[in-house]
Amino acid sequence: MFGSDIGHWDVPEMREVLEEAYELLEDGLVGADDFRDFMFTNPVMLHARGNLNFFKGTVVEEAVDKLLKTEAKRSKGKKSGITRQAAVTA
Repeated sequence: MFGSDIGHWDVPEMREVLEEAYELLEDGLVGADDFRDFMFTNPVMLHARGNLNFFKGTVVEEAVDKLLKTEAKRSKGKKSGITRQAAVTA
């Protein structure tokens, strides 16, 4: 999961943190699906499992709702921590 430590002593230029993370994809170290999980899916699932309304009112709310609905369908019958009904009403 992406966690920016931009305040750390070894980050000389805060504006380059995301650019550096994207280089993982550009350099072929991770695939597009892995990068999306790293930057979006994993953080969403971390926060949404604890509070389905965590992203409500944010610029990513629509994308999060779509992801949660997809995850709920995919994990139907499994214990994922997010039910389809909960994802639909999030």
